[in-house]
Amino acid sequence: MRTTAKILSYLFHPLLIPTYAFLLAFTFSPGLLFYLDSQGVANIFLKIFFNTFFFPVIVVFLMSKLEFVDSIFLKTKKERIIPYIGVSVFFSWSVITFRNMSVPPILFQILLGATIAIFVAFIVNIFTKISMHTTAMGSLVIVTLSLSLTSDFNLKLLLMAVFVIAGLVGTCRLLLDRHKPYDVYLGYFVGIISQIVAFNF
Repeated sequence: MRTTAKILSYLFHPLLIPTYAFLLAFTFSPGLLFYLDSQGVANIFLKIFFNTFFFPVIVVFLMSKLEFVDSIFLKTKKERIIPYIGVSVFFSWSVITFRNMSVPPILFQILLGATIAIFVAFIVNIFTKISMHTTAMGSLVIVTLSLSLTSDFNLKLLLMAVFVIAGLVGTCRLLLDRHKPYDVYLGYFVGIISQIVAFNF
């Protein structure tokens, strides 16, 4: 059971969620990027992947090697402070970059919601170790809901699947003793509210 929980935690790592959200938006609203060729779409995808996953992971890895943090798993509130700052820089840069590009609003809003969530989580982390996994999944639920309301496809099954996965991810964090129930629920709340704010920006 713990092995399965770890696998799901890795597959739905919070830093991967913006990339997943982009893939969902592109797959179920293909007309969003109709003005770009395949190379242009790939460039946007790579910018999202590198700025929201690859570079932040490298930063956390280097911090662990330089002993700024005990491990890449960031098990305590104190360990999360510097990585939060490092990750927020890359996410903020992504928001600025996409703000100045001719991309559909939803792609900008996805990144803005994720960035807002990180800054809110940074503040909340002062008081309690909020679950970034459920924060990210809360954001993904709202992104999927938005897509289901605007897409030409029937996304009811996808929306249900995302809800189930979001619940499983939260359960996994509890099974692995990484968070208290309060931190898991708070994560969902922050993720949902942050993404709603971004979509109304």
